[in-house]
Amino acid sequence: AVALVIDYQKRVRKKQRIPQAAAEDIRLRLLGEDCEEEMFPITEDVQRDIERFLTGATKTELVALVRQLNVQFPQVARALYDRQQLASGNADALVARLREEIFAIADRPGWQNYWNKEGFTPDFSAIRRKIATLLEAGHADAVLSLGRDLVATGTELIETSDDHGETAGEVASCMPLIAMALEKSSLDAADKLDWAVEVERADDYEICEPLVEFLNQRHPRSAWSTVADRLLVCLENFKATRGADTFTRSFERGRLSGWVLHALEGAGRREEIIPLCETEARKTGRYDRLVDRLIEARRYRDAERWIHEGLKTTDDQWQGRAFGLRDKLLEIRRREKNWPAVAAILVEKFIRRPSLQGFTECQKGSGKVKAWPEVRRSLLDYLENGKLPWVRNRWPLPETGLEKPEIDPRRPHPMLRYLIAIAIEEKKPAGVLKWYD
Repeated sequence: AVALVIDYQKRVRKKQRIPQAAAEDIRLRLLGEDCEEEMFPITEDVQRDIERFLTGATKTELVALVRQLNVQFPQVARALYDRQQLASGNADALVARLREEIFAIADRPGWQNYWNKEGFTPDFSAIRRKIATLLEAGHADAVLSLGRDLVATGTELIETSDDHGETAGEVASCMPLIAMALEKSSLDAADKLDWAVEVERADDYEICEPLVEFLNQRHPRSAWSTVADRLLVCLENFKATRGADTFTRSFERGRLSGWVLHALEGAGRREEIIPLCETEARKTGRYDRLVDRLIEARRYRDAERWIHEGLKTTDDQWQGRAFGLRDKLLEIRRREKNWPAVAAILVEKFIRRPSLQGFTECQKGSGKVKAWPEVRRSLLDYLENGKLPWVRNRWPLPETGLEKPEIDPRRPHPMLRYLIAIAIEEKKPAGVLKWYD
């Protein structure tokens, strides 16, 4: 601080230009927050004092006060001008100006240098205030017309920003108002649902959560049925984004078909759900949705058949789905109370992804069939030497029907991390010391 003052004095003596901090300089923001919040916090008592002051003032005094505030605080003048425009029936002018502000804000992407505690985040507070003003004045349809622009521009802004979600948070802060406008709009029930689904499908950064919440609310079955028919047409004519790879095409179609299923459920057209899931499983790789519904319908053999098909068609790009499908077979075996098969699947799961939790699950599963001592020795042997459990003589657990996991060459043995964790869990200090040494 002293060096800064000395530099300032030198520049004054030499009549040099005094550099000004940029408007987005985080120091100004911090200084402003400290001054406003710490020096003069707006408490409930302060609010009551202000209320008494305003109610006791004459009309002339209030007009003079507002004029003075207009000069001191431009944002007050802008807010009053917006209200004047709405009161005079000129909402279109405010909507047009607000749309220009939404487009203009994308010209300055957000960025953060966390090491130096510097950065800039686009400020959507003025846009939120104008949207709220429009809503309060009963212009829900006008706000809704801005919704698509807001999502499209916000997505572009997020894509070009370099931060950890600050920009996305600003964009998302506007969406509760858009969802409120949707509910208050003049659209019929089906069109409201259709609008929300369309906008959500364009959201790649989860900024439209309030619209998802709206879609998860209860709506008339007739409205959902109309939306389901519309979405089925979209699905029949589906075209992925130009230049999209296989992963993206599957994701986009899966997202659309997911909303079709949601609409069918809302419409009570449950008989159409499983056939659609069967068709879409092969087109999108979403075998999990089909298997879930087959399990719910207690069609376990059908579910098992689709699990095996899904595992055969799953490549390295979808390994997460493969793990999920194996877990669904585990769920089926548990529902059937086939405890030997449950224990065997848990062992294979542990070999694929060793963990202390997996070891504990194996203990519980094998304990039910009184096979834990042998299973425990085999798991520890695998962690130490890489020997697969089922190649041992007299392996006590049955075949799972799944493709057996192989030794991963990227995992060197012994796997000290897990051996130490298990020794600690079993309260065996000698084992801990052995593997630490």
